[in-house]
Amino acid sequence: MEVARGYSLDSHFWRSLGFSFALAALVSTAATGSLSGLNVAMMGSTLVGFAVFYFAFPRGLHIAVAQATMQAVYMCVFVFFRESNFARAAPWQAWIGFILPVIGFLVGALAQNTRIRRLIATEHVRHVRFNHLARWAVPVAIVGAASFLLPDIDPDPRSEGIAFLVAMAAIGLIVGLAARDVVVFIIDTSLVFEAFFGRITHLAVPAFAFLTFWTLLAIAFACLYRIADLTTVEPQFNVGGTARRLDFAEALYFSVVTLATVGYGDISPVEPLARLLAVAQMVAGLLLLLFGVNELIRHAETAPQPRKPDHGHH
Repeated sequence: MEVARGYSLDSHFWRSLGFSFALAALVSTAATGSLSGLNVAMMGSTLVGFAVFYFAFPRGLHIAVAQATMQAVYMCVFVFFRESNFARAAPWQAWIGFILPVIGFLVGALAQNTRIRRLIATEHVRHVRFNHLARWAVPVAIVGAASFLLPDIDPDPRSEGIAFLVAMAAIGLIVGLAARDVVVFIIDTSLVFEAFFGRITHLAVPAFAFLTFWTLLAIAFACLYRIADLTTVEPQFNVGGTARRLDFAEALYFSVVTLATVGYGDISPVEPLARLLAVAQMVAGLLLLLFGVNELIRHAETAPQPRKPDHGHH
């Protein structure tokens, strides 16, 4: 399927769009707790941002995905910011306040289209430095920090709502003027993820082997816990403070928790046999972790190094 200007809406595009929307839906629903104006604003602005970066800039797909990821982070920070300092702001003020920085950033990015196009076109020869972060993050942090003084002033709800919109408008102005620097940060983040996933791909075989052995160990000890519990006179475990026999699902849960060394305490071994099995599983799990990490490190050291970019002129 082809669209104007030669952009191809292939399966990679739809997967990336689906990931961005699913991430926005997940975070916005968890953050707002309901289908509200703020929830719709969060999901809608993510899709708009994705479309702007994909269609307005060359090779914008991975930048669009990185932008959607950064917007998910912004959702979390926004909810904390609003609930901490502007809890009495009206619902309509919440969603307007949320989209103000998004609009500011997208308008700023489009206004600086030429510079950002040049930046994206040469991003493959850049090194990750995050050196542009302070140019916009520090002013934004100052606005956020100043808002923590608001509860001490104790304004009425109307004034608090206005202060909230003013603060978000100020943040929108900052990121709009510094849109290129924000894009640099997004590109740096996408390069870090690209390098990370490149290494993850190389480590897929040892990671899968480790996960397979870990799973087998969890299942084997779950069976041993269950059999030990069924073949002894007294129950081997306390469940919720009551001594009783485990069903298989509980035995599997206890095995996974023990192997992960979490120890929630909702199920605990109380008889010597069960305790001995738990100790044996913990030792086996630590040995597996030791050898597994060693194997991952060995594969990481033998990973093919990315070719250095050619800075010569063609």
